[in-house]
Parts: sequence; structure tokens; C-alpha cells
Amino acid sequence: MGIPLSQSPFGLLIGTYGYLLPLILVVAWLVIAFWDLIRREDLSQTRTIVWMMVVLAIPFVGPILYYLFGGSPIPRAIRATLVLGGLVVYLLVAALAFFIQSA
Repeated sequence: MGIPLSQSPFGLLIGTYGYLLPLILVVAWLVIAFWDLIRREDLSQTRTIVWMMVVLAIPFVGPILYYLFGGSPIPRAIRATLVLGGLVVYLLVAALAFFIQSA
């Protein structure tokens, strides 16, 4: 995934986070999107299934598309924090791993 593993314990920990964080983000986004889709009563069953397929078929982008264009009742600030916060944390971990590896 582009994040090198270091020989030091701290570098190994950061590198491991760098490898696992994308998986954790996708799983969290999928679970929250499915939970939101299942509890929505304003969508027809067909639209719900279509959104579920979009969320599953396009790994990182599917849940983000749902949060942006799916009409989710989750407040906008929480959706932004969910998506942008996860991406920012991943970028910070990746940058930290890069600096540890280059030092």
C-alpha cells in the first residue's frame, strides 16, 4: 500500500497502522452506510438495493458517493467528519510512516 515498514518498534507500529487503516476505514464506511440504508423508510426497496450494490461494488468511492448523493439523513457535519476525518487520519499516518522510514 505504499507505506514501508521500519525496523524500530515505533516505525513498525506506524507502518502496521498504515496497512490496516484503509481496511478499517472501508469496513466502517460500509457498516455505517448499510445501517443507514436499512433503517431508511423513505427509499423504495429497489433504490435501497441499488445503493447497497454501489456501496459494495466500488470499494472506497461507493460509500463516499452514498454519503454525498444518497440523501442520507445523517447530519452533514457528521458525514463530513466520517469521510474527511478518516482520510485525514490516514494521510497523517502515511506521512508519519514516510518520515520515520526516511530518517
